Amino acid sequence: MPCITVNVSIDGVDFCPKEQKLPLMTFGPVSEQKLPLGLIRREPMIAVLTDTQQVDLTYGKPVDKKGGQATVQAGSVAWKSTDETVATVTAGTEDPITGTVVAGLPGTCEVWVEADADLGDGVKTISGEKVGIQVTSGEATAFGPLAVGTPVEQP
Repeated sequence: MPCITVNVSIDGVDFCPKEQKLPLMTFGPVSEQKLPLGLIRREPMIAVLTDTQQVDLTYGKPVDKKGGQATVQAGSVAWKSTDETVATVTAGTEDPITGTVVAGLPGTCEVWVEADADLGDGVKTISGEKVGIQVTSGEATAFGPLAVGTPVEQP
């Protein structure tokens, strides 16, 4: 193994009077960096809506793995729902990473946004954090239709 010679002295005081040989450092394997903790959400997000409500969702601009602003393929932003009978999402006209979730039938689903991060001919899909949607029945506003039974003789 190749070695280097190291002499240590501080303020002119020699701490290694003899020559010492230390092995060269090796690095590796090279791997991808982890996302900064500030970009990782620990609690799942959940929105509870009645079947007559809607809510706007807005994701932050796309970022690279160090949190710097990045770009996605123009026109590639798409909103997804695991059950469109429970909730649908319509992308904003001015900013497609803003969407309006419209409640449907009572139930649960997840919604999120996806886009193509590969600015060339290839496709590399990135996904926004999934948001749980719970749709419940709205507040009672009236009784249902009245049904009149068939007249019968009293006992």
